[in-house]
Amino acid sequence: AITGIIVFYLSAGLFFVFFSILIMPLLKDDSKFKYFFLRSFARWLMVFLFWGRVKVIGRENVPADGKLIIYANHKSKFDPGFVTQAIHRPHGYAVKSDLKEYPITKQIVESMRSFYIFREDNRETLKSLLYGIKMAEQGFAYVIFPEGGTMYRDQDKITEVRPGSFKIAERAQTDILPVSIIGSNFRKRKRCIFKPTLVTVVIHEVIPYEEIKDLTTNEISDKVIEVINSVL
Repeated sequence: AITGIIVFYLSAGLFFVFFSILIMPLLKDDSKFKYFFLRSFARWLMVFLFWGRVKVIGRENVPADGKLIIYANHKSKFDPGFVTQAIHRPHGYAVKSDLKEYPITKQIVESMRSFYIFREDNRETLKSLLYGIKMAEQGFAYVIFPEGGTMYRDQDKITEVRPGSFKIAERAQTDILPVSIIGSNFRKRKRCIFKPTLVTVVIHEVIPYEEIKDLTTNEISDKVIEVINSVL
């Protein structure tokens, strides 16, 4: 029985790799099937790697359309997968340029219309950011982790943010959707490998652009982070 389960998950993994490389490039950017596949892939990873599941609270708070930037805390490299399971509308990510070195990951993030952050090249980052702003102005949603990485793992709350993390929402004049990820900090939990894992994604109410249009970037940051941290 155990052998059968292992074979099943390995076969599913090979299918996802095949699909990512050969099929995803052929799908339209806003293909519902593409995002259904990505959510399924994220669920498969959650079960295969952590024997767990994602619980979503507040999914009804996700607008079906309109300009939107999603901000979330970031304590695990698997956080994008958890968010993608929770957000049922096309969305991309602000991702570090290192991911371009991995063909499958590169294929996935670029098919989601994500944009890269080049930490050693401000010019390339600006060019990439302008693309993100243009897409956000057209109503495409992006997920941004304002901490800029997973280096702040000593606690679940957001304590430090990257300068400029909230510029895209300000420049594109979008609504903001705060999201809290609870339980993804596996290193801190020192979880037994055979113990089931539960990650909870809390989707808060949208902060309309009208509420932040007269605020500074730092004030917007403080407002959003306060909401995210409120349940952590």
